[in-house]
Amino acid sequence: MSDIKLKFAKIISTVFLQPTFSFLNFTYLNFNYEQSSSQLIVNLLISLSATVILPIIYFVIQRRNGNIHDNDAVIKEQRNNTYIFTIVLFLIASILLYLNKAPVLITSLMLCYFINTSLVFLINLFYKISVHTFTAAGSLALFTFISPILAGILSIITLAVMWARIQLKVHTKGQVILGLVCGIFLTLIGLKLFAELIA
Repeated sequence: MSDIKLKFAKIISTVFLQPTFSFLNFTYLNFNYEQSSSQLIVNLLISLSATVILPIIYFVIQRRNGNIHDNDAVIKEQRNNTYIFTIVLFLIASILLYLNKAPVLITSLMLCYFINTSLVFLINLFYKISVHTFTAAGSLALFTFISPILAGILSIITLAVMWARIQLKVHTKGQVILGLVCGIFLTLIGLKLFAELIA
């Protein structure tokens, strides 16, 4: 692989991390669905703390302690503690969002994070799935409901992420395709199911 391709793949993989999509998802939803100013502040804080701030802090601590050997967590077993930590976070955040009367789609998305990450954890026990692709595909699925333009942009980004993960040799084609399929379909099904249950 040429140096240019490798550098481009690294940039894509670094920019489009799981917290990047979470920031986009929850910031967009919180500012575009009707709620009071106080609800907006609290719900945004809950959402971003659970999906962006605390996971990053935890991952950095894990890296510094040597529990994860590289930023891609290439060894799948080293991902398990992070999965468990975020699963607990997402469940707590879902409850807090519900109690604070967050818009249905926001709480539904957080519940999707909880269920999807739980399933990814189980899959990871036997097979390494591309979480980069899974997260990008989940965002794509979300925005098919609310913004065709953003969904179109995210479809291109998702394909770029898949390409980058393969180019960097951190995932096989099968692993990124599994991430794509699971990310789209689990999120679509989860959003519909949870929205009906909560509404």
